[in-house]
Amino acid sequence: MSQGITGGAETQACEWPAVVALGGCSGTLVHPSLVVYAAHCGTAMTEVRFGTDSGAATRVAEVSVCRAYPGAQLGDGSDLAYCVLREPVPGIQPARILAGCEVAALSPGTAAQIVGFGVDTTAGEFGTQRAVSTRVARVTAGELFLDSSEADTCRGDSGGPVFIEVPSAGGSSELRLAGVTSAGSSGECGQGVGHYVNLSAKLAWLESSSGIDVTPCFAGEAWQPTPACLTVPGAPPVVADAEDASVGQNSAADRSCPMAPGAELSSTCGAPFALPPDAEPPMIELVGIPGDSLVYQLAHGEQYLALNLALRVEDDGWGVEQVDITLLGADGTPLFEREDQVAPYGIEELRVPPGAFELLVQAQDYASNSSSRSLKLQVMSPVAQDAGCTVTRQRPSRGTAALTGLALSSLLLSARRRRRRSRLC
Repeated sequence: MSQGITGGAETQACEWPAVVALGGCSGTLVHPSLVVYAAHCGTAMTEVRFGTDSGAATRVAEVSVCRAYPGAQLGDGSDLAYCVLREPVPGIQPARILAGCEVAALSPGTAAQIVGFGVDTTAGEFGTQRAVSTRVARVTAGELFLDSSEADTCRGDSGGPVFIEVPSAGGSSELRLAGVTSAGSSGECGQGVGHYVNLSAKLAWLESSSGIDVTPCFAGEAWQPTPACLTVPGAPPVVADAEDASVGQNSAADRSCPMAPGAELSSTCGAPFALPPDAEPPMIELVGIPGDSLVYQLAHGEQYLALNLALRVEDDGWGVEQVDITLLGADGTPLFEREDQVAPYGIEELRVPPGAFELLVQAQDYASNSSSRSLKLQVMSPVAQDAGCTVTRQRPSRGTAALTGLALSSLLLSARRRRRRSRLC
């Protein structure tokens, strides 16, 4: 029988709900919309499969886009990739990535758990989730190395997690994702040295590239908790039967694993989130755009306006949770939508064809206060060109502006970094 992780045991339903199978590899859900895994597995993933058996998944999530760390390769800690899901996955506790002062818990001798869907050293098939306990042997700036004398990862476990526990207030502990399975120095599993990406070293790239905040307790390395900075218990709940994990649904595709009951505000690196009541909505500014309307005349040869939009969104209370950007057609039909939860907010390039449109920006803070800003946008077709004549661009009238020179500002905002997801309708 396939043992998956060498020396490991088959997991129970909902024991490791955030560990997923994708494209013959393993991965970890670190946000309802984001999965991390190993770059050498490729970036052509179309779906992510949840449950303990990838062939009989309890849930399948479609992938929107996958990206690998620039220049990713084996053996230097850069073998990292992520997939953004088309829709967030509810009902499953995402893993929390080791960050800030928590990194101090990662040292030689630290107990670790490795999980994956791979095969054993000799035979078997990919697809059964297994886990095993081991220890950290060595830590470098880019990689982790585990003691593989009794337990090891194998083919198909690539991209899977290395979990450790970090101390929290009151003597309890919390589970953290410290590493991503990369490769081994030997072709035989259980031999040689296993390489694991030190995930905390790649957090800045992961958040900036994906546009998703996976560290709601930190701003960079500084402890700056938000209301989303909740505990992730060190001992995940175990459900004996997958049917018991469903929430009012009979369909396997709708089964969920129960979230940790009574999750509290985390305090691993300082005091938990605490602010007085917040009744003020966020402030929205369209940087460089005066007024509430713009007219743009396309030049000859231009088919669309390349709109670079920079937004300043700030909140003096609990902080900005989400900014929604919608481009509406003349009949009110949404043509472009973005849920933006990472500062700086905006759209690097929105291609707008000739016509009349409305750009609607809505912001919400963590206290559920909201505000909005609307911009009327008129894009005019190029002026017809006569033979032998030179076409000139019509100068916008007073109160309007040409947007080609509008630069996307790199503002350092106090708002918390979170998710950015785009969809063209």
